Amino acid sequence: MARVPIANLKGPKGDRGAQGLPGTNGVPTDQAVATLLGIPSQTASALQTALDGQAVLPEYLTRDAQARTDPRAAYRKRVVHNLVYQHADWAAAEAAWGTLFPQAFTIDETAQELFVISTPGIVSVYDWGTGSYKQCCFRLAGVTVTNQSLVIREEGGRRFLYARRTMTEFARWDITALPTTLTDLQPAGTFAITTLSDFTFWDGVWTIGAATSDLGGTEFSERGKFLQYDEAFNPIGLMHIDAMRYGGAVGGGMYSGSGYPKAQGFAAGPGMFAASVGGGWDSTSPEPITNPYFYQGVRLYSASGEVLADSLVTAETMRDYFTALGYQPNHIEAEGICYTGGHWYSLYAIAASGTPAAATGGIVIMEEFSNHNDAVDFANRAVTWTAPNSNAVAARLHPVVPTRRLSNPVTGGALLTVGEIFDYMRAVGQHRLAFASSVVDVKDGEGNLFGGGALVECMLLTSTTMQVRVTRATNTAIFTWWWNGTAWQWTKSHFTASLTPSTGSGTITATIAGNVVQVQIELSGTFPVGTVTLTANGALPGAMRPTAVARGAAVLDQYAGTAYVSAGGQVGVQHQSGASRTGISATVVYLI
Repeated sequence: MARVPIANLKGPKGDRGAQGLPGTNGVPTDQAVATLLGIPSQTASALQTALDGQAVLPEYLTRDAQARTDPRAAYRKRVVHNLVYQHADWAAAEAAWGTLFPQAFTIDETAQELFVISTPGIVSVYDWGTGSYKQCCFRLAGVTVTNQSLVIREEGGRRFLYARRTMTEFARWDITALPTTLTDLQPAGTFAITTLSDFTFWDGVWTIGAATSDLGGTEFSERGKFLQYDEAFNPIGLMHIDAMRYGGAVGGGMYSGSGYPKAQGFAAGPGMFAASVGGGWDSTSPEPITNPYFYQGVRLYSASGEVLADSLVTAETMRDYFTALGYQPNHIEAEGICYTGGHWYSLYAIAASGTPAAATGGIVIMEEFSNHNDAVDFANRAVTWTAPNSNAVAARLHPVVPTRRLSNPVTGGALLTVGEIFDYMRAVGQHRLAFASSVVDVKDGEGNLFGGGALVECMLLTSTTMQVRVTRATNTAIFTWWWNGTAWQWTKSHFTASLTPSTGSGTITATIAGNVVQVQIELSGTFPVGTVTLTANGALPGAMRPTAVARGAAVLDQYAGTAYVSAGGQVGVQHQSGASRTGISATVVYLI
């Protein structure tokens, strides 16, 4: 068999006609790949044998249909280009607009142009056939937010690039003729649409990530929740993809703490949607390189949210692969997905701005589900991860692990305190979690277990505010929690309990839990006032103050008796000697 350099890859049309050119950025480093994998030969088939212990899989007749039935098909990838990050206009662009870092890309197959958008709204244009920079770098004027998608459309003989401009504004820019490099390009039209960073257009339908959470706020990047519009941006539907859902409060490291693989780009294809997956890893990342947050690859979904194909591998696998190709990766992050010409392509950012690797490459374009002879199959390096179904985790009682522990549905570990529950909920954008205190042991804000017989409902109000409702047969408690930036704090809230005492003399009591600081008892009915009365300002006379074992003060409304809160958690009204009552009912309102 003739020697086939692994990295001397053909251009995007190399197997389809005369336009195919050798990849100008390709470096014949197949020996390095062979060394990494411990194989003597440098051919593609030998490399494949080392990866999965068998020969290269045969050519696929229909790539996307094959991906639905053959799980290995999803793992066949090949490098198309290693685009130069620090192109000829890079230094001037960074001096004018700040550090460039690729966030998404799209391909205009007709014009043979590839567009990479970097934060904040800076577009670099490359030749799609050769991968060479086209001396065109411009800024989309007014863009203040991240875009993890780009769309190019031909409309009325003009060519437009679509992107979100702000959190509440979508826009299009006329790129019929490429703008002069290093200029601001003003939008040719804007649309009042609140959107997250993901959007795509296919067959007359816009699918745009919903920027609001289920509670209506914008504190959570839930992903996986999309609004659909017609070509004129009239709303026509809603779509939800659970496997893309990972949520988390914006910023603060909550994404990586969630343990969810991070969706980094979104695009539509024939009868399916795709997400580019892979959080950014480098040597300074606090979590290990094997954390699911850093899993890299592509996922295909149906409109109903079914996962059609999955190609996740660890960031370590991709780092070692790019290293073997001679690319000197110092960063690994998936940053976009695009469907064009019957093929899926993805973008990997593998270099930090200003590093040596960025001077010769750093933006890798890969063909996914590839049937090319130079494709490499990563199936035997695959990792799996199953997204919790949002319908299951959001509204039901959570599963219990051995020894009465509440299970974290993402990690499988235990949630032992309300604070840990909130950390989990905030990380994944879950709005409600409930459990029965008679089934699991969970500690409250003061380190005490919730007593048995209560339904405990934890509810996410905003990214930094939670509420816990504890419902028992005799009373209900509501606690408000908030995140102060480093820890959870809680506000002591109101309880209510209803008492229906019998006619006669004696004590009205109710058992309550928590560190009670004040009780107010409101009574109705007929009863004698007795010989001790309240003072004008409502304070208790000395004869009516709680004993030393009590946990708080008590205030009575129109009743002369001794109110108390015992150390054992009982609150009640002690009648004076000889007092009687008829038709009495009492409501206890107390703070903890």
